Amino acid sequence: MDGLVATVTPEGTTALPGTADTLPIDNQAWVYLAKAQDVTPLLTGPQDSTLLGVRTYDDGREEMIGTFDSSEVSEHAEVLIPAMLSWVTKGVHLGFKRNYLSLHFDDILLPNHRWDPATTRPIPKAISLSG
Repeated sequence: MDGLVATVTPEGTTALPGTADTLPIDNQAWVYLAKAQDVTPLLTGPQDSTLLGVRTYDDGREEMIGTFDSSEVSEHAEVLIPAMLSWVTKGVHLGFKRNYLSLHFDDILLPNHRWDPATTRPIPKAISLSG
């Protein structure tokens, strides 16, 4: 789903604090485009598909449903995971989220092949099938 940009619904803005109006989904993420039934959409995609939504059962239980994958290096996961955790805990936080940046002296003058300064976005890794 290269170039997929999810739209945050008004319900998504409330349920997922800290998200903008749109959220680009990483190029290497698998996405299932379908319109979910009986689900309040939080993120929508092409053809009004539901990418992330909440289903509320008759007894008051809620379930968050996502139709895309993420990994520890997904940019959309960096935005969504804290917001989803806030939704699950109803805003109660019992810890800190920390990001560490370490510098290795042998990497100082290496060219960076993972960042495009023109677009300020990561460059996807090229996959070689020839080995």
